[in-house]
Amino acid sequence: FYVDWEPSYYHNGYIDEIKISTKTATRLHIKSDTTDGSIIFTDLSPKSHTISRGGNVHHKTVAGLADSTISFDGSGDWLNVPAKDWDFGEEDFTIECSFYVETLANTWLPKPGAVGLIASVGDASGVADNGWALAYNEAGAIYFVVHKNETTTVVALASGDDIIHEDTWYTVAVVREGEEICLWLNGQKIKW
Repeated sequence: FYVDWEPSYYHNGYIDEIKISTKTATRLHIKSDTTDGSIIFTDLSPKSHTISRGGNVHHKTVAGLADSTISFDGSGDWLNVPAKDWDFGEEDFTIECSFYVETLANTWLPKPGAVGLIASVGDASGVADNGWALAYNEAGAIYFVVHKNETTTVVALASGDDIIHEDTWYTVAVVREGEEICLWLNGQKIKW
């Protein structure tokens, strides 16, 4: 999902659920548990954000899962949530998501090392002020970056290559507690 911009890097796979919360409130909760083929997306959080879509993103039933997933084909699919509620200030937060990557090496990646965005606020290229991105690259690394502006990266957390593999489900979380921000994958803290 993307907040208040249309991305140029796209996820190719599925997202089952994404949740963004602070200690005081759930700010966004999107879960696919609806009819196969549906194009209606609902924020289950108390904020009830309006979610718009682009491209061919839709709910899809996938073998082996009880619920449907949100399907992204890697060529212009996105969900957009209006820009509000995303400045966490000094508050602790958690961004968590269950996702599946169909393919890492794609012709839709605009340049070598480019990313498949899972979630972002602002332009993930870093040209916008105060943006963040949770993404993976074609080498199989997963990372979280926070940009203050075009030239200043405030936080950059990244795994080594070959952590993310095709045709596999993952649960990722970015957690800030106090001064520490950590990236977790399938319940394990990623070391860098």
